[in-house]
Amino acid sequence: RWFICPTRCPGGVSLGANCTTRLRPLQAGRPIPDQSGNGSERVFGPGRNPVLCVKPIANDRLMLLAHKLRKLRRMKPDELYWRSNHAARMAWARVRHQLSIEARPHVGGSVEDFAVSCARLIGGAPMFSQAPGTVFRCAVENEKQRVVETAESIISGEASLLGKPFQCTHIDWHLEPISGHRFEKRFAADVDLHQNFRDDVDVKYTWELGRHQFLVPLAQATLVSGAERYAETVQETIVDWIENNPPNIGVHWASALELAVRGISWIWCIGCLHHAGYRFDSETLKIIQQNLAIHAECLLQRLSYYSSPYNHLIGEATALYVLAAVLDDCDRSRLWKSQARQTLNKSGPDQFYADGFSFEQTTSYHYFTLGFLCLALATAKTWGDADLRVENVVAHAATAGLSFQTGSGKWPVIGDTDSARAIPVAVDDYWDFSGVSTLATALT
Repeated sequence: RWFICPTRCPGGVSLGANCTTRLRPLQAGRPIPDQSGNGSERVFGPGRNPVLCVKPIANDRLMLLAHKLRKLRRMKPDELYWRSNHAARMAWARVRHQLSIEARPHVGGSVEDFAVSCARLIGGAPMFSQAPGTVFRCAVENEKQRVVETAESIISGEASLLGKPFQCTHIDWHLEPISGHRFEKRFAADVDLHQNFRDDVDVKYTWELGRHQFLVPLAQATLVSGAERYAETVQETIVDWIENNPPNIGVHWASALELAVRGISWIWCIGCLHHAGYRFDSETLKIIQQNLAIHAECLLQRLSYYSSPYNHLIGEATALYVLAAVLDDCDRSRLWKSQARQTLNKSGPDQFYADGFSFEQTTSYHYFTLGFLCLALATAKTWGDADLRVENVVAHAATAGLSFQTGSGKWPVIGDTDSARAIPVAVDDYWDFSGVSTLATALT
């Protein structure tokens, strides 16, 4: 509902200095989302500036219930089955947590074989440790310098995540660094993520740290420079995260996409460091291997078929597929791979229109989704899996995306903006998708 109230908000509370209603300014000209389902109303404040009134209305619970009932009436039987099944699985997981019974897949094979499997996915890594040919020498040397500079900025605390500075040592994994809010260490599904516009807490800052993509440039720097201090930071950070984030406890286990991105980041770190000749402590690598298996099992149970069937689902299925490949000796890996392959084959084409551009109609998510599909396709080609059929989808999406590239070599900002990337390598400009485009072209 829209309210034109230059002086008073809908509840009759003055919008003056003593107003107790919290108002959040919105960008002029942007549609204001209908938040009535969670107890918020849309208003125009003084001077007709668009603001979002986040004072709870009296009947917010009834409105939320009505909203859920309307959604239920629109659901098809297969979605109702999936959602009820998912709710039952989460309820059972909560009971297991309360009884301290955690499902841990059995991981066989040696840690050395696991590291080799990770290294197989990082096909271009040897280029940085070998003498390049004349044609590529300049490009490779420039990239080496860029990687080391990026690693140094991360180590020194001069780098940023989502535009904010951060320290990669002594991280409080449950802290939202901007507001100072600390998320509770409780069963993941019960953690309040504060995604309700009623406060200034933004879980994305906490999740971004937990994705561990900032560790990949450190692993790359070890590869190009031979300096083990970068590798030691990678190992210490991953171990510290595992110690402070037990399975299914806390904010970092609350979203399946976060598990997916983190799992891919760890695989890239281990693969790069293996190419560099750095060897994790065997016991440490075994702990990481086991934790990745738990990540995979959680992904299997929580694929976002109906809750977020676009880039989230593709990212989760890709990570599950990649984890199944590098954890091939795990007793659950065949099931992981089968489910992930089926999901990618079915949902991959659904991510794009007939012309090849993203169904979400946004440049950033077009390449976020395409990047995940490239990782899945590269994994399938490495392991010789002809049953993963996304090559035509990747080729078509890559061609469509290239049609938007500008004369500057960058892409325009279309739709939602997000700095998220599927392939965990640092980039100088988030609107330069030439790397993903090149990879997609090479794969197809």
